[in-house]
Amino acid sequence: MPTARVYRRRASLLSTIEYANAACRTMIPAPVWLAYFKRELPSLFASFVTGLYVIFKLRGVVQRGFDFINAASMWLTASKRAGDIATSEDLMEAGDVCAICREPCVDATKLRCSHIFCEDCIGEWFDRQPSRGASREKTCPVCRAVVHSGTLKSFGDGSTQLSPLFF
Repeated sequence: MPTARVYRRRASLLSTIEYANAACRTMIPAPVWLAYFKRELPSLFASFVTGLYVIFKLRGVVQRGFDFINAASMWLTASKRAGDIATSEDLMEAGDVCAICREPCVDATKLRCSHIFCEDCIGEWFDRQPSRGASREKTCPVCRAVVHSGTLKSFGDGSTQLSPLFF
């Protein structure tokens, strides 16, 4: 397996681990705060505050749970391609040459804009694209059309959320 594909797969695994960590970190302070509300606040006010806390906490837990499930499914799927598998007719029409490496296509991938690339070449292209604002838009190297793929943030570069959870 080419090293670029191994690193992308490893990044997907790290994202899954990070989302599982975020889900656990969301649930950890809940029992402490619920006990505090019950012990320290007057009963009617404690019920109101506890209800609000549970609503907001459940919203966060559900969101982090969905993020974890999406990350795990992306990691577990064997083929996480940027586009569709190119047919032999597509390859014949395009000349069976990758527009990035200028060699015969290996595991040819056809993007929605109809450009054909090697799976490893287009994966490396996406990995090397600079960040644009808060999100990373993947674009075709030929026509710069936006390639839509998964919406999850990748933690393969070592970044993490590291924000403290007080509530």
